[in-house]
Amino acid sequence: MRKLLITVALFASTALVSIGVALPASATTTGCRSGAYEGICGAMVDHEDFALAFDVQGQRVGNNTPVVGYPNLNGDPGTDFVVLPYSGGPSVMYIYAPYGSITNLCVANPAGGYSGNPGGQFGLVLRPCTGSLFQRFSQRAVGQGVYVLTSLADGRIVQSNGQGAPLTAEPLPANLTSADVWSFSR
Repeated sequence: MRKLLITVALFASTALVSIGVALPASATTTGCRSGAYEGICGAMVDHEDFALAFDVQGQRVGNNTPVVGYPNLNGDPGTDFVVLPYSGGPSVMYIYAPYGSITNLCVANPAGGYSGNPGGQFGLVLRPCTGSLFQRFSQRAVGQGVYVLTSLADGRIVQSNGQGAPLTAEPLPANLTSADVWSFSR
């Protein structure tokens, strides 16, 4: 039975890599991986060749702090998030939890940008957790453990835009890219 499970796991991993979806490396802090929120604390990582994770800019705990794409580095508290289903339903919230400690700040799509974001892109930011539609995302599976994250506020998907750049909510493209798909890494 064990050989069968290992073979199935290897086949699934190989299949994802062969279609261009690499599995994310494990990272985050020890407090996140093994603390009070073990199993639901980790990093949301895209599937680009140089994978980027949800990261709180400057690890600043504050309202309207941008959520940017940054490498998924071991020990980086800026990438520690608790993924929590909203009221037990299908949508989830991403709560910033550096070192595994809840901050009560959630990733939000303010649907219209935030001050300091030239061009008025739909940049994701931290906001006090309220459970509003702006803080809830659906996770549509597009592979084993691979998801497209869609904001319930406006139906836009979460997209990575390069290292240090704000994550944005963008219209669903005709063809998904590796910057549009995400996995949860513990």
